[in-house]
Amino acid sequence: MKFRSLLERLLHNWPAKILSLAAAIVLFIVYRMSTLEERFFSVPLVVQANGDLVPASDLPRMVRVTLRGESNSIYPVLEDDIEAWLDLSAISEQGPSRAQVRVRKKGTAVGIDPLEIHVKPAEISLEMEYRDERMIAVMPSFRGYVETGWELSSWSVEPSMATVSGPASRVARIESLSTELVELGGRKEDFVQRIRLIDSDPLVKISGEGVVSFTG
Repeated sequence: MKFRSLLERLLHNWPAKILSLAAAIVLFIVYRMSTLEERFFSVPLVVQANGDLVPASDLPRMVRVTLRGESNSIYPVLEDDIEAWLDLSAISEQGPSRAQVRVRKKGTAVGIDPLEIHVKPAEISLEMEYRDERMIAVMPSFRGYVETGWELSSWSVEPSMATVSGPASRVARIESLSTELVELGGRKEDFVQRIRLIDSDPLVKISGEGVVSFTG
C-alpha cells in the first residue's frame, strides 16, 4: 500500500513534473555556460596534401584559436598542445576547392571537460594544381663595395642550380633563385662563404638544405 501510494504521488501531474525537471536542467546548463571563460591565441596551420596535387593559392600561416572552459582549466593549456591542420589528401582534381580546418588536442589540452575549441577561419577556399619540379639557376645578391683599388674579378656558386617543387604555375614563373646578401664591404682578398637561398614563395619548396657555397 505504501509503495502504491508513493507511486501515485510520483505519477500525479507527471507532465508538469517532467517539464519542471527539464527546465531545471536547461537553467543549470545555461548557468554553467555563462560562467565559462574564453582564451584566444594563434597557432601555425599545418597543410597535408597527397603529393601530386598541391595548393596554388596563398594560405594563412596562422589561425586564431578560441578555448572556452573553466578558467583554471584553459589558462594552463600550452599553445603547442593545440594543433590546427588542413587535410587536402582527399582532393583528386585541379581547380577551386574548399577544406575545413581541423583541430587536434594533445598534452595539457587532453582530458579537460568542459572544453570548447573554435578556430577561425573554420574553412578555407583554395586553388589546387598538379605539382611540378624544375632545376633553377642560383644568382647571388651583393651588398657594399670591395676595398678601394680592388675589384670582384670573378665569382662562382656551388651548386649553381637548385631543385624546386610546387604548383606548376608558380614554378613556371621562377627565373632564378636569389641568395641572401653577400657582403663585399672592405674585401681585398679571395673569400669563400656559405650562404642561404631565399625562399621567396611559400608554396614553392627548395630541395635539400637550401644553402650554397659562394667563392669570390
